[in-house]
Amino acid sequence: MASDDVIYHYCSTQTFHSIVTSKTIRLSALSYSNDRDEGSVLFNICRRRMLKDGMPEKLVDDVVGIIRTLRDNSVMLGFCCSIRDRLSQWRGYADDGRGLAIGFSKSGLQSLADSAPKTGKYSRPLRLQAIEYVDDISITSEMDGPEDFLLKQQLFFIMELFKSGDLQKIIDISYPSNALKRIDKSDPRVEKFRSAMFFLYWQAFIYKSTAFKEEEEVRLMREVDYVQYRPNTALLDDPFDHLPDCKYHPKSTRLVPYHEFRFDPKVVYEFILGPQHETPKPIVEAFVRGAKFTDAKVSTSVASYRSA
Repeated sequence: MASDDVIYHYCSTQTFHSIVTSKTIRLSALSYSNDRDEGSVLFNICRRRMLKDGMPEKLVDDVVGIIRTLRDNSVMLGFCCSIRDRLSQWRGYADDGRGLAIGFSKSGLQSLADSAPKTGKYSRPLRLQAIEYVDDISITSEMDGPEDFLLKQQLFFIMELFKSGDLQKIIDISYPSNALKRIDKSDPRVEKFRSAMFFLYWQAFIYKSTAFKEEEEVRLMREVDYVQYRPNTALLDDPFDHLPDCKYHPKSTRLVPYHEFRFDPKVVYEFILGPQHETPKPIVEAFVRGAKFTDAKVSTSVASYRSA
């Protein structure tokens, strides 16, 4: 396994122990991450672009409001990784440097994503995705990545509906105020508009502020649509097309949904002891070897860090 194919999941000693003994990785709700504004960068991009192209603020609010509603009625699960031995990651995700980092093969995680089943008509499959970092003032014309191209396509379609004078009509048909009302799909633009809204909702978890750029984050992501429990809603046609098979971890004020996925120990390249981790390296080596991680090496962080 080439070292440039490796991304690192920083975690506490307890989480490290759980991952190694169970050989599973946990995708937890991204909305409970350290970024309290998760998704807002995409909302700002869409808002600025549509206003720049002349769309009235009320219509812009309606479009962005739909994407927010989809976000609020679904849960995006993620398993987050970054680059090797980064001090900010030790501080933020590995118990202030007392934990460890697990180096996973990107191709191994991609294989896990490819083998996971797709669930639900509008649901996205498990996906390995590098985060794109943009300024809040960015306009999509300044963005040229592959995800940006798809984003521009959706915004172009929405603007074409606006220029035709039919955007409000399509919004009202696609997302009627009466949630029990059946959706009239005789106009093919209705289905296309709904697909655009789901695409933009997904993209909300791909863009982050440049304040987080040093993380160089890669996410293994999957969507769970809790809104599907509501029969005949305007948001989804087949409310029981799939039922979320989440588990739930209790915290003091909330339940945190998560999925678990089993992996082959061969996808792990390395274990790194954090700058404040105290277990002797030979003991960690004995632990991971006993758990069948025979190909992974064990090393110690070179970051010089002591918390106050």
